[in-house]
Amino acid sequence: MNRVYDFSFVIRPELRSGDKSGCQGLVSLPNANLDRALNDNQDNLTVIECSSMEPSDGAADYVCDNNPDTFWHTRWRVTQGKYPHSLTFDAKRERNLKGLWCLGRGDGTRNGRVKNYSVETSLDGKTWTQVASGILKNTAEQQDIRFGKTVRARYIRFRAESEHFGQDYASMAEIGLIE
Repeated sequence: MNRVYDFSFVIRPELRSGDKSGCQGLVSLPNANLDRALNDNQDNLTVIECSSMEPSDGAADYVCDNNPDTFWHTRWRVTQGKYPHSLTFDAKRERNLKGLWCLGRGDGTRNGRVKNYSVETSLDGKTWTQVASGILKNTAEQQDIRFGKTVRARYIRFRAESEHFGQDYASMAEIGLIE
């Protein structure tokens, strides 16, 4: 279901002189797919298993809390989790999935940026089928993982297999469904 959102923005560039009056105008976002960006993960996904997390500030539930300022992070304080790291989700019902979208942590720290990944899906949480694998870009920007074909599934496992800087950390701000 596509929804229509009305947004208006005021752009006020800061000039070198410090004058912030700038200019004002309407910014158009033609064909913007805001359904996915504004999708409430709390209604769609629950983390049911996690290979490693830093409980105080990297809890697994942060990856589907619809807050890009929080993030899942593997253990790093006392002991460090080793690759691979995985998150298993319950989508709460069977769905026709085309992929996942991922948003890297946006706090300016690059620790844990997942490089190699794989995704598995399941209808029952016991029998798994790999539906995607590849390399994520070294960025905090949102990225899509496409399955290549629509897959019927209720359970999804995201497996981080390496990090861009060779550390044993993994982190992710949000993971959501592409239906």
